[in-house]
Amino acid sequence: MLLNSYHENISFLHVNMMPRRSYYVPFESVNESLKEISRDNQKSFKSLNGTWKFKYFNSLGNINIDNLLNNKNENFDLIKVPSVWQMQGYDNHQYTNVKYPIGFNPPFVPSNNPCGFYIRDFEIENFSKDKDYHLNFEGVDSCFYIWLNGKFIGYSQISHSISEFDITKEVLEGKNTIAVLVLKWCDGTYFEDQDKFRMSGIFRDVYILERSKSRIVDYKIDTDINLENKIGFLNFKVTDKVNNPNITYSLLNPKGEVIQSGIINNDYVTLKIEDVELWNPEEPLLYTLLIKTEDEVIKEKVGMRVISVEDSVLKLNGVNVKLRGVNHHDSHPLNGYVMTEEDLLLDLRLMKQYNFNSIRTAHYPKSPIFYEMCDEYGFLVISEADIETHGVVELYGLGYLENYNMIANDPIYEKVIEDRIEASIIPYKNRPCIFMWSAGNESGFGCNFEKGLIRARELDNTRLLHYEGAFYADKNRENDFSNIDVISRMYPSIDEIKEYFNKGIDKPFILCEYAHAMGNGPGGLKEYDELIQEHKEFAGVYVWEWCDHAIDMGKSKDGKTMYGYGGDFGEISHDGNFCVDGLVYPNRVPHTGLLEYQNINRPIRLIETDEINKKVKLKNMMDFKDIGDFLKVKYKLFSDGNVISEKELLMDTLKSKEEKWYSLDLPEIPNTIVTILFEYMVKVDFLLYKEGLKLGHDQIVWSN
Repeated sequence: MLLNSYHENISFLHVNMMPRRSYYVPFESVNESLKEISRDNQKSFKSLNGTWKFKYFNSLGNINIDNLLNNKNENFDLIKVPSVWQMQGYDNHQYTNVKYPIGFNPPFVPSNNPCGFYIRDFEIENFSKDKDYHLNFEGVDSCFYIWLNGKFIGYSQISHSISEFDITKEVLEGKNTIAVLVLKWCDGTYFEDQDKFRMSGIFRDVYILERSKSRIVDYKIDTDINLENKIGFLNFKVTDKVNNPNITYSLLNPKGEVIQSGIINNDYVTLKIEDVELWNPEEPLLYTLLIKTEDEVIKEKVGMRVISVEDSVLKLNGVNVKLRGVNHHDSHPLNGYVMTEEDLLLDLRLMKQYNFNSIRTAHYPKSPIFYEMCDEYGFLVISEADIETHGVVELYGLGYLENYNMIANDPIYEKVIEDRIEASIIPYKNRPCIFMWSAGNESGFGCNFEKGLIRARELDNTRLLHYEGAFYADKNRENDFSNIDVISRMYPSIDEIKEYFNKGIDKPFILCEYAHAMGNGPGGLKEYDELIQEHKEFAGVYVWEWCDHAIDMGKSKDGKTMYGYGGDFGEISHDGNFCVDGLVYPNRVPHTGLLEYQNINRPIRLIETDEINKKVKLKNMMDFKDIGDFLKVKYKLFSDGNVISEKELLMDTLKSKEEKWYSLDLPEIPNTIVTILFEYMVKVDFLLYKEGLKLGHDQIVWSN
């Protein structure tokens, strides 16, 4: 079957995998790097996406690897990569929330372990023996073994992580054959018990990178800001390289103009930027840093920004920000885990439209493209490690919440937890959109998370660290919470939150999940928002969750799309319709609850009225942007349900958190009760906003 069963041995989390590095795709030249092209069109990038030959097996025990590798042209189906095989007609769908999809017996998994064998031929254009070739997988559930030209290359796991392999010695000029065996379950399954449909396969991009023999491997970018003098400091450090290349750099401002260039000596440089233009989610200005060696150019978009906590208040660039957030799973009604750039752009566009400024990547890292889009369009991201062991609380005959720390506090799993935290941080450590790392979700607390958080701090001390699972720590144990920077809770009541603030808190407070958007929810948003606005230390909230996780099952007799959830696919163990709990339907049509959320978080609020003098006071609720540059305010006068007049408020400037009185131009309608509707509309196209888009409203009733 297999020479080594790495998938049931936590001593072999990865085999022959290259050390993790920052995500990037090198360019061949400066000219190529300055073109606005997708990575598919970069010369160093060879995509292996497309149609592969495929065989599905109900059990790993039915596989003979040698036969499959040697008879690659016989009796294969065809499958699309990336995809999940459950959406391609193989295996069965299963949705579970807390409970594990398999019996609990780590590190072992059922002997009847479904698996898929993928194989395809490829050629590399302009093959050169003077280049190195690296094979990349950006997402495979749950684990995979790789062969190239019949030779075993390696093994890896962590479904939502990048795995890179050096295939330079095995790849040939002319035709090559790659084969991949993907298993549905492995020891990693016990660490990936998120609330989701359980799907399998190569679900993110696969590609080969052509690299120079003399190259940069990894680097770290940090930024610091002297806010008083508007001076920025960009620190660039090479942390790994091969064959000692000569390194130069160019820095372009957000307008694309070269403002600095030079040589990098001793692998480190600090660039001082006068009149620095800052990145924030409302105006996500990005500098471009080009790092050049003889044969490669690495291009990094840099957001000049600083994250800090002062007196338990979360600040971005010295400003007390409020996080208007949502939890976002990768979920598509036809493609499952597969999210294209167009799919992600639709979600981000809708989030902007409905006044979100922050995303928690529930509950695993996203694809690299997602973070680049959040940099460009302006979202603050809590990026979460691919860790959830929630199922331990439902082990038969044991003590529910008393079990929560079973894996978290068992030293056997220390390296597993650290490995997953490293996988979530190292590739994305240079992304400005990420302001906080999360060590995982609903996995209890103990020595493994203490060690994992220490490792996270070593990897990046410029961002905050989050872990809500600390709430379930054993009260009889001496726990170390020193590397957790925020107090994070899920679904506390209004009274419970008030208790926190009455007792006094020493860290910023967030709700990483709240307002469960199931059925006719969410509700009660106004009451939560009042507390957010009242307390500077209350940094913000994240709705659970963005979209309904349901699967398109075709049309009903009356032509409506039918969506399937847990139990609709013949599975015995499932959690029913609990996955249908989003702000939007699976096809991204908004639920009515999203309209409530939008207006609670409108960027302008009418906070006071003067009926006698026909004036209203408006407040800019944005953290950074001048409303006068962004929105226009229209107001309509209604009498007996009819529009009597419609005007636009004359606004010049209204800075962040500023309040101003504005006079209304209203006709006289004596002895009448009138309604005035204020609508807040986007002034001009900007980022993902379109001119005329309505972002909220207020309404008042006056008697003339």
